[in-house]
Amino acid sequence: MKIDELSVTGFITDNVRVACQTLLGETPPDKYVKGKMIYLTWLRQNFQQLSVDADDVVIAQHARAHMMMIICGCLMLDTSGARVHFMNLLLLSNLIEASHYS
Repeated sequence: MKIDELSVTGFITDNVRVACQTLLGETPPDKYVKGKMIYLTWLRQNFQQLSVDADDVVIAQHARAHMMMIICGCLMLDTSGARVHFMNLLLLSNLIEASHYS
């Protein structure tokens, strides 16, 4: 299969909690993190409603959370169907660049 845009490859070395705080504006409690996986339950509980007065940073944080829920809750399920790999959050750090991934 030919790849027309940027391919997604690499290793995960960042800290899950630090990246969540930076990219989502919140840090999941320990019970919602398993290794390099974040439970979808936590994302659903914390990113359901977007405040009417949300600024661009908060909008981007919610967009990342919702993209992670769609990617890993519908398109690329893990064996449990309940977790999303941390790699997906890192790939969404730059939303403009992410729009060019294949």
